Amino acid sequence: MNRDAPVPPAEAEAPPQLRLEIGIDASGRSRIARRRVSWPWSLPRGYHLHGAQGPLTVLPQAAGAGLLPGDLWRHEIAVERHARLRLVEAGSTVVHRAKTQPGRLRWRLSAGAGATLALFAQPFVMMEGAQLQQQFLLTLHPHAVVVLADGFCLRGGAPDPALDWRSDLDARLEDGTPLLRDAQSVTGAELARLAKVHESARAFGAVTLLAPRPTLDLLRQDLPDGAFCAGGAYGAVGPLRRGAGLALRLACPDGGALTQAMAAIQTRIERRLFG
Repeated sequence: MNRDAPVPPAEAEAPPQLRLEIGIDASGRSRIARRRVSWPWSLPRGYHLHGAQGPLTVLPQAAGAGLLPGDLWRHEIAVERHARLRLVEAGSTVVHRAKTQPGRLRWRLSAGAGATLALFAQPFVMMEGAQLQQQFLLTLHPHAVVVLADGFCLRGGAPDPALDWRSDLDARLEDGTPLLRDAQSVTGAELARLAKVHESARAFGAVTLLAPRPTLDLLRQDLPDGAFCAGGAYGAVGPLRRGAGLALRLACPDGGALTQAMAAIQTRIERRLFG
């Protein structure tokens, strides 16, 4: 698998299946300014769960059989100055066995000055032999807040050596200054070796928080640095380089435990960000 293979022009020019632009109205209320939705996504109207001045909550839901080999799902999410978006996937996506190509997802994200972009994805369900390549391209203002949360769980028995999961985050400031590059990957063979040490580790989650210092200090009150254990979930929180934010990693016995652990972490984050 060549991670650095160039994107064919036809793929690069194709419109995203999910495009959202979030702005604010005259009262400062966050709203959908523009949208484009096509298969496999459906998108109900957004709503304000945390009050009129809170974030706009949007729950996209994927239809069909899940992410198939060779699929490429493209997403573009732009949150304008002072707007706030809480994007929560309505259900998990199954990633099917790769025959010739992996399933792929690309996210282009941007957050303007004073904006908040919180993306809470449900864990992917990796079938035997599944391969997934995920890419996040993020541009943000120094005073924006961005939360990216996702993960995956294994389906079936022992980890399949053919399984392959890759997720690459490239975060830059609006002037192009590199802020963070986080390339994560794991193979079925590596998970099989892990199972010999920690047999119950079959689901894994990651949360990345990028924010200015005052917001990070608030988040640290509920997410202090260090390791923790809760309800069968093992995790750790640590600072990112150059004070860019916080990183959290989780290992759980199954997808249900991971979903519960991620929901608890989401609650802590939202309490500090949205009140």
